This record gives sequence, C-alpha cells and structure tokens, in this order.
Amino acid sequence: MVYAPAPSWNHSAAVQLAYASNVHLAVQHVDFHETEGLLRGAVTGVVSPEDFADLRVDAAIVWHSDRRYYMGMPIDAAVGTTRALIDMDVTPILCCGEMPGTEFRQAVGSQLSILVTLLGEHLVRAVIAYEPVSSIKTNWNPDATALTAEVALDRAREIRAMVAAARGDETARRVVLLYGGSANAENLPQLLGTMTPADRVLDGGLIASAFVSDPVALIEAATPFALD
Repeated sequence: MVYAPAPSWNHSAAVQLAYASNVHLAVQHVDFHETEGLLRGAVTGVVSPEDFADLRVDAAIVWHSDRRYYMGMPIDAAVGTTRALIDMDVTPILCCGEMPGTEFRQAVGSQLSILVTLLGEHLVRAVIAYEPVSSIKTNWNPDATALTAEVALDRAREIRAMVAAARGDETARRVVLLYGGSANAENLPQLLGTMTPADRVLDGGLIASAFVSDPVALIEAATPFALD
C-alpha cells in the first residue's frame, strides 16, 4: 500500500516532516511549456523540478480536472509533462475524465487514444486516475457525490479494455488505475472490493477532501485491500 499526500505547494515541506518516512510525497502540478519543456529554475509563479528537488517527491499529478477545466491545459502538455517526469524518476499520476457536457466513452476514449499512442511503452510507468465529472467537488459542482461502486468498477473495466485494445492485455493488466471522485472512508471499501491479486479492477483512489478531513479513517478503510 502506497500513501502519497499531495499538499498545496506552500505546505509540502511541512507535510513531509509530519508524516512517517515510508509515506511518499506528491505534488499537485508541475509547469510545462510547449517549447521549453518542464520549466526549470527561478520562473515566477510556477512549480519547477528544482522547487521540489530537496523534498524527495515521488509523484506528481498531471492534467487534473482543474487544470483541464480552469486553465485549459492541452493534452500535448500532459504528454510532455508525463514523459519529463518519467525521465526524472517521478511517477506521473495522469488524470483523465469527462468535462461538463461530455460523455464518458467519447471523452475518455479520445483522451486515452491520444495518451496511449503518444506515451507508448512508457504508459506502464504512469498511474492513470479516472475523474468522473459528476463526482468532482468544485465551484461549478459543489454537491458532487461518488459514482456507485457498480458504475465506477464498470468504467474502470472499460478503461482497461481501451488500454488493452491499444497496447495489449499485458499493458492493461500492469497499468495502475485509480478512482478520483468524492471517494471517502465509507465508500472506498465498495470501490476497492474487487482488489485482489487475481482479479484487479481499481488499485486505489485519488482522494482530496476526505483525506484532509480524516486521513486516519481513510487509510484504515483502504488497508484491508492492499496488494502485496
């Protein structure tokens, strides 16, 4: 079981000190420029690799729904960021999902088609996080609730099938897949209910508010479903 808190940038160092050394640290975003690549050094207002070089960061969230919706981050920037992080031995948590007014199969199918094609064999070095638009609590959707376990697991199977169609069954089996959308200590056991070595659908969650409000309860809920 891997726990990787992704605090706001100004709290990253404090979170690292507060947690045990076996808890990994993630960052919420790394800035990427279409011609410069990952922006390095002292660039005003951005997060560069140098900013977290001394923090033992293990993972970085890429193309979160907020980046797609509010900042208009294009998919080619997500691919470039993912490749650059892999080169740095930082695990990309690569998000995908619908946006308001789009449908799951069309939106996620199109996203994965591009991501799988451009990332190729590097896909297995990234973590994929599915964010259903109806379940993301934001300013434009404050009353969001998690998908039912049945729907979430069905969509996870479809995502693995999309990967399998493009890269083969072995790649689809190896890809780490998270659910991100109003998961909490109460519904996480249902979402991870098929998480066994022989029959894996979801590998964990990309969880925001529930972790902030009660991290211990969330960890306790997820621990029984840990894979060796």
